Amino acid sequence: MKKMQTTLLLLAVGGTLALARAGTAAAASPAHGRTYEPCAKVADMTFGTDGWMFEPWEFNDTFSFSATAALQELNEAFRARGSTLVLVPVPSRPYKYLSKIDPTLYPNLKFSPETYKQSWQTMIQAARATGVTVVDLLPSVENYSTSETGEEFFYPRDHHWTTSGVQVIAPVVAQAISALKLPGLNKLTVKMDGFSLKKEGFNSGAFADRYTKACGSRAASSPAYKVRYTKQTGLLDDTVATIGVFGDSFGLAYPDNNFAPLLEWNTKLNTVNYSLAGGGSLGALTGYLADPAVNHSLPQVVVVPFMGAVPNDANQYRQITATLRGCPGPVQAVQSAAEAAVTFQADGAAHSAVHLAFTQDTQKVKLTLDYQDGTSEKMTLNRSNADYFKGDRRNFYVSLPADRTVKDLQVSTDHAMNPQDSVSLCKR
Repeated sequence: MKKMQTTLLLLAVGGTLALARAGTAAAASPAHGRTYEPCAKVADMTFGTDGWMFEPWEFNDTFSFSATAALQELNEAFRARGSTLVLVPVPSRPYKYLSKIDPTLYPNLKFSPETYKQSWQTMIQAARATGVTVVDLLPSVENYSTSETGEEFFYPRDHHWTTSGVQVIAPVVAQAISALKLPGLNKLTVKMDGFSLKKEGFNSGAFADRYTKACGSRAASSPAYKVRYTKQTGLLDDTVATIGVFGDSFGLAYPDNNFAPLLEWNTKLNTVNYSLAGGGSLGALTGYLADPAVNHSLPQVVVVPFMGAVPNDANQYRQITATLRGCPGPVQAVQSAAEAAVTFQADGAAHSAVHLAFTQDTQKVKLTLDYQDGTSEKMTLNRSNADYFKGDRRNFYVSLPADRTVKDLQVSTDHAMNPQDSVSLCKR
């Protein structure tokens, strides 16, 4: 057996902050004043006490989940491949920390923790009805108390969770995975020991960076933490994943990169992080599963942490479903021309999916599907341009509705296509 040292930098925005102890921030005493005064360039931001800053998009308290059929089909596609999907939506900061805001300074701010909680619980129930495992973190956020290091669950000047917040929720996600009772999973555990957490360096936060750049006033930095533990590995390479984390920036726990290692520590299962900041809730899944190497070696458990509500865009689920299924049957394949937009005629057969294969990296594809019943739909397929993204930028998949037949489709890209690019219609 070989002992390997795992070293991971966990940055955390801390400080001694007042705590809303009664479950939601609404139960705490109202704040008075604000730590930082805004300038005109950040007039859309909300500034609170104890250095807290909020962006306007954080204050949505009403949402729902309706893409039931698409998520159910995606779940079935994962199960058919021997993999289990686990969604981990992350609540927003105002639900817990609304009391950081002085209501007299922001009389037009509309956010109800009660409305938010009702929307959240309804969303969780609807998503779970599809058969997908959905971890509810709202109780963890509600019951959180300031950590010994002085951290709150979320950063005061960034929308992500802190190291202390992840230390609370990683066992919750690990328990959800254990409760699945997947065959053979307990035989894949890896021995780990020597866990330590030490303060090292400082971090500001994305909202503080915006404030500093716009207003010229620097916000306080906060301590950073580094965690270390050792892992014993055997014949299997350390990059072989039992758990794959395919999240947005919460999967990275940007700027900490601490979610995957703390999940690994709590499960004792080899965990590989494929998360993608700025790619949307499901961008990492879409991009990395299109990579044959990842697709052919799916982790047994696919964990997807992301900010906010469970996505309602059925087209996102359709892309991942088609990527998992591929084209097992015969296809109608046609080559493109050297143009940026091309129209293809379908052969009138029933098709299950579209596969677009390009010979060069592609970041954006616009697809229009016209059906024989006179209906049509338009969608945009994206890939990240981040340097660290190692997924696929050349293969794009979309599943097709079972009750409609494609008449023709138009494809346009961010570059001129060439005759080696192809469109395949996968027959049912």
